Amino acid sequence: MKVLIISYFFPPLNSIASLRPYSWAKYFAEEGIDVTVLTSKKYKFENDLELPFNNFKVIEIPIPKPFKLISFGKLINFLNRKYQLGIYYKVRFPDETIRWVKPAFEFAKQNEWDVVISSALPYTVHEVAWKLKKNGNCKLWVADWRDLFSENPIFTGIPLFKNIEKNIEKKYNNEADLVITVSEGLKNYWVKTTNKPVKIIYNGFFEEDYQKNGNYNPSDVISIFYAGSFYKEWLIDYFFESLGYLREQGYDNFKLVVAGAFDIKEKVKNLRVPYEYKGFIKREEVIKLYFESDFLLFPLEQEKDLPNWKGILTGKIYEYLAVNLFTNKPIIIVGQTFDKERQEILEKSGCCIFLKNQQETINFFENYFKTKKVNINPNHEFIKFFSRKNQAQRLLGFIKEMLEWKKS
Repeated sequence: MKVLIISYFFPPLNSIASLRPYSWAKYFAEEGIDVTVLTSKKYKFENDLELPFNNFKVIEIPIPKPFKLISFGKLINFLNRKYQLGIYYKVRFPDETIRWVKPAFEFAKQNEWDVVISSALPYTVHEVAWKLKKNGNCKLWVADWRDLFSENPIFTGIPLFKNIEKNIEKKYNNEADLVITVSEGLKNYWVKTTNKPVKIIYNGFFEEDYQKNGNYNPSDVISIFYAGSFYKEWLIDYFFESLGYLREQGYDNFKLVVAGAFDIKEKVKNLRVPYEYKGFIKREEVIKLYFESDFLLFPLEQEKDLPNWKGILTGKIYEYLAVNLFTNKPIIIVGQTFDKERQEILEKSGCCIFLKNQQETINFFENYFKTKKVNINPNHEFIKFFSRKNQAQRLLGFIKEMLEWKKS
């Protein structure tokens, strides 16, 4: 089987979006499949992902520079920052990667492919795949939507272009043989845009990345670790207020450890919550800190009961669960979510402690500081379902079924 994976995001580019197509290339190649990845030109950064390209080919094609008399880059960046438009930002229409479509297609059309998998966003990767399908260069096209496009809840886009985006979605999804996405919530949207089958291939974790980390040696200071971005708008003030209260009551042998974007430094400082800020660190260091911490913090930041917000399952969920395959690591859940799918995954994992208000938080930690005990029972079978390898094998199973169906 000859497979082409088209994705703007791919290692060494350090993005959670890079890991999804990488996992397919990695595990398909391990099955003896001939895999080629078509991606944009990558440039070296300090925090690059250092992942091996074993037994599959990676073709990088640069985005051609535009011919322009006046640069609109600063204006576009200003509008994106101020209004969260997402244009020329690998999310909404229009996008600069439209210039990449022609050279990418010119390369890909030189071969015949059994399967083409295009992983969006940006939506332009689907344009390359659509052209290959129309040109007769592939037997089966799988269109992957990691996020919403025309109804993206975070990036608003330009209202005048929304109908164009809707038509783009229908154009791709009606021509693709299979549409895949990352959650039940997003599937509920995408099934409305096509009469083709829509399947869920969850994001997940590379089990081998966690297997090589051993158990930690506990210290006298209890650490609560969070990796990612903190935002002032999240409804989790009661958690920090609880930690501040505990400090006032003489419990001072704990600290909050954060890696990533930290927007609430002043808030934590004013509440006298002891914290250690790691900044942006490499993925390997983050995984090491998962194991070295006493608790993993997971804020349920979703506060809008809107369909477009449901199905956004952050990759942190799976990373936290993966740790619990190898050591019991309590995950502290604070805040609220209207997303039943997210809630169910956390509940079924068997490794979460839900602290819904200030009193519950204070009671839990007071008891823990005295006993140093917490009861969790990780559901290893359930957690293993979300390994990247299992999800890649599920996708491969769907592909083989469809190729057999096309033969008959």
